[in-house]
Amino acid sequence: MTSQQKQRLKWAAVVTLILVGSAIFIFSALQQSLMYFMTPTEILEKDPTAVVRLGGMVEQGSIKKESATMTVNFRVTDFKSTVSATFTGITPDLFKEGQGVVADGRWNGHIFTAEKLLAKHDENYMPIELSDRLGK
Repeated sequence: MTSQQKQRLKWAAVVTLILVGSAIFIFSALQQSLMYFMTPTEILEKDPTAVVRLGGMVEQGSIKKESATMTVNFRVTDFKSTVSATFTGITPDLFKEGQGVVADGRWNGHIFTAEKLLAKHDENYMPIELSDRLGK
């Protein structure tokens, strides 16, 4: 092998290592940031141990707020199954019974402990300030 061929082989090896390393780094970063969306039925069936995203509707009559600790206990349903959930913190303005909710957190086998709570709304949602201005 000539010195020029050896030089090319070294560069090819370095470029290959960089590409493989980058691919591994990107893949591992994506794996860590992925959070799977699950319904109450899926949570009860699969009993996940990792952080998951629970989605469903807040069951009517299920919201119980503890003002001293800012803890909210509620139930999430997919109209097949229902799971109890708890969240400590400020709830979104749209969080109420009968509305869609998405909660990031952990399932311990009995209660879903949410670390982040998002309220879902339909396509007809309009902020209060805007609806007041428009007279709706």
